[in-house]
Amino acid sequence: MRVKATQTLDVMRRLPLLLLLALPGCSTYELLTDSCNVEYIELSWPVTIERGASSSNAVLFNRLSRSNVSIDQFDMLKRAFIAGENQTASAAVWSVSAFNVNGGYISLVHRVPLPAGETVPIVTAFEGGGWGTLTGRPSSSASAAVRAGTFTATTAKGTLLVLAASPLSLRVDLTATNQAGEDIRVRGDAAFSLRRETGSCT
Repeated sequence: MRVKATQTLDVMRRLPLLLLLALPGCSTYELLTDSCNVEYIELSWPVTIERGASSSNAVLFNRLSRSNVSIDQFDMLKRAFIAGENQTASAAVWSVSAFNVNGGYISLVHRVPLPAGETVPIVTAFEGGGWGTLTGRPSSSASAAVRAGTFTATTAKGTLLVLAASPLSLRVDLTATNQAGEDIRVRGDAAFSLRRETGSCT
């Protein structure tokens, strides 16, 4: 499966002010007091990264809110990653900055929801990243995108072991290879969670 960047929906797009004012959870009273309950989908991913003869550890992190994607997309991602519910979306893409270089990232595409205990093979590389859901015939395998400076994955292989379905937790073992035959291996447990904070409705 090859997923272009244009297939991810509303990736990191800022919502207009009027849409922000209309977010669910902002009551009339909350708007008058300029406070609102804001939800975030958070990804925490402690990893071991092996590149050539070197090995390093890092904690990769990302936070998604309704101001980063459309409201519908956020709600579908919330159902997929937090509630583990069936829905119209058949797959989801998620991304996280990585490798301590500008533009470095890891992205994964896999079907949703995923049941606990299942192992999903990573079999292909794709171009792009971001957060969103996809529709169509669900695939039994996953795809990965990896970029680290001049390194861009042309192939990817590995596994996703589903540790928990709700919220989603994945034991990722991913090896990405570029056109020159160089490998980057990333291993660790990626855990999604829902966080609520009180913030400004504007």
